[in-house]
Amino acid sequence: MIKEYQPKIFSKDQFRIRYKDLEEIYNEEMSPTQIELGYDDELQQTVVVKHIFKEQLFNDIQRRQALMECQVHSQIKNDHLVELYDCFQNEEEYTLILEYMNNANYFRDKIETIISTEAKMKSYMSDVLEGLDYLHKQGYIHCDIKLENLFCEKLEDQVKLGDLGLVHVYDLNTGQGLMPVKCGTANYIAPEITNNAVVTPKIDIWSLGIILYTMSCGYKPTQIQGSYKYSQGPIPFRKFDWKKRSKELQNLITQMLEMDPNKRPSCQELMQHSWFEIDS
Repeated sequence: MIKEYQPKIFSKDQFRIRYKDLEEIYNEEMSPTQIELGYDDELQQTVVVKHIFKEQLFNDIQRRQALMECQVHSQIKNDHLVELYDCFQNEEEYTLILEYMNNANYFRDKIETIISTEAKMKSYMSDVLEGLDYLHKQGYIHCDIKLENLFCEKLEDQVKLGDLGLVHVYDLNTGQGLMPVKCGTANYIAPEITNNAVVTPKIDIWSLGIILYTMSCGYKPTQIQGSYKYSQGPIPFRKFDWKKRSKELQNLITQMLEMDPNKRPSCQELMQHSWFEIDS
């Protein structure tokens, strides 16, 4: 059980001895999280240091979620998921030591940039689907799939999925889990998500569909003013923006952005879609 899991104790003095040259790269007001780059003397390499401050976790749900992130990260390992090197705590914080991707800001900085070829999109999607399929098979839903959470060393390298800050558990037998409080990122959240929602891994498929749509044309479907809302369909493919994209790609996205989660494909089904087979 999550409530029984606790990261090991690691004092502030131990932290200062091991981690050097810390540089802050993320610190948003009202967020309990601070992220730094630093050098790990033991691993002899640059790492990402994620601090989650306990005093800024204001309720039991937030406290459980912080422990969930630590526990899940400590239990998984896959070539297409950002790796956890260590996890510990002191009286003030939980700390995760994570793999550093040299060009980690690429997808965030280029969030509205069109990916030039479908071949490159296939490579990116194959990597993410491999990592996401592994995560789902372990009984976890990512719950925050977005462009900013895709990382790569450089554009020619494989893509990795990261940031398990909102990860949820689901029952592998029923295929369902409970999301007590609506969470995710605006414009990526699946339409079935509400407070106290019963959710499935298909919410991740919806979010990944938004990513693929955005990579294809440079904007999200929700950004087409007056044309599309979550409660409506079909997904708009404006002819001018999609004339150079294959029908197979549009078909795949349409399946991923199906309003009924029971009709959305799984990761395995997506990887078998004809789009991945055609030359483009």
